[in-house]
Amino acid sequence: TKWSDPMKLYPLPSRWVPPSSDETIIFPNEIVAVNYRDRGNWLRAEVMDKRKDGTYDVVFEEEGETRRRVPRHLIRKFIPLSEGSVIEANFERGGELFPGRVQQVQPSGLIDILYDDGDRESDVWPDYYERKDF
Repeated sequence: TKWSDPMKLYPLPSRWVPPSSDETIIFPNEIVAVNYRDRGNWLRAEVMDKRKDGTYDVVFEEEGETRRRVPRHLIRKFIPLSEGSVIEANFERGGELFPGRVQQVQPSGLIDILYDDGDRESDVWPDYYERKDF
């Protein structure tokens, strides 16, 4: 299904959502990140339609809620994490970020990391890493 990505269970931290300009083309049926109710909480949604006034109708994956006339500035391209995604992570929750790459995205939504210095870490929660490959 379209919603088979394990990350659907979590709101998207804003640091996962790449900046995009209003010039970026968004198509119907595309999976995007939407600033839910303009409150800074980015959620995955599917674009249902683009209206003549430049707004979009979307349906949020988890709630199934449809929002009509969402302004373009509240919509961004969604780039899911995958093997090889560049990140910085808080190794063993020690408080310092280290560069690495995603080795695996687990069905639970946790990730396994191979750090640039050769260290490895498994079962890392989204709160403990930042994407760097935008």
